[in-house]
Amino acid sequence: PLPRQADVAATIQSPAGRPADCNPSCRIEADRILMANRNLRCEFARQDGRLRLTSLYNEFAAGEMVRRTEDVALWLVEVEGKRYAGSREFACREVTPTEGGNGFRAACVCDAIGLEAVWTATIGDSLQLSLNLVNRGGKPVDFKLAFPHFAGLSVSPEPADDFYFFPKSLLVSDAPALIRQGYGDHQALYQVLDIFSPARGGGLSVCCLDSDGRYKVLALRKHLPGQVEQNEDTPLTPTADEFKWTNSLPAVAGIGLTYEYLRRTRQPGASFAPPDVAIAAHAGDWQTPMQQYAEWCRQVWK
Repeated sequence: PLPRQADVAATIQSPAGRPADCNPSCRIEADRILMANRNLRCEFARQDGRLRLTSLYNEFAAGEMVRRTEDVALWLVEVEGKRYAGSREFACREVTPTEGGNGFRAACVCDAIGLEAVWTATIGDSLQLSLNLVNRGGKPVDFKLAFPHFAGLSVSPEPADDFYFFPKSLLVSDAPALIRQGYGDHQALYQVLDIFSPARGGGLSVCCLDSDGRYKVLALRKHLPGQVEQNEDTPLTPTADEFKWTNSLPAVAGIGLTYEYLRRTRQPGASFAPPDVAIAAHAGDWQTPMQQYAEWCRQVWK
């Protein structure tokens, strides 16, 4: 049978919640970090020496978006065919506040591959994330990086009811699918991904703040156990196979998304920092963050 036609203009209800009456804040406690602005609340926990995202609460949709903490890797590194998740294989050695007090910096180390990941999160109008990978070993390291790396997110009470926006011909759908396209595959992709709930009247956008236009693969996956996913896994990565990612998003219930970067080689002491990423909760559907992205582009692209 042909796949069901998606309703690309689903009726959006009024937001189930409303913005909180608060200023952006970050509170670092002994075993957790609490961050919040008017639209989003998040909690990072230091559990068993690891840094994990345990909560991502959308004020507009009035709901928790992290369903299983173990599905959120935060970042993913591949070395010699093996993958290392930031929330599992990297030990969190130190957490310090950022200048201004509205964020934190976590130094996390994976001894097996000799890489240190410095994860920084700050909150203002959006939650802004940055990462710097440093080779702390004694020899060069070849690695691939996917950052940020989220899986199993859902805005609706049931993941089946969530829609997503992917900037491939402005793809809007609620159908299970694996979608991967290269930013730089001779087509004009945007750098924003979005998930939203028509019934809850809100969603969450993830935007890569890359002003250089470097090559990357945008990846999104909606998985529902027992349902076949549409295959849109077609990046035309312009390099040899050993530099490419194969799909980095696991088959877990909900929506996963990431930006995948080609393999880099770093000498001892050298580093790689991908562009920052902004995460924001919003009312309505994908058009709200797309308008905000357009305004950002007008300021950045000359």
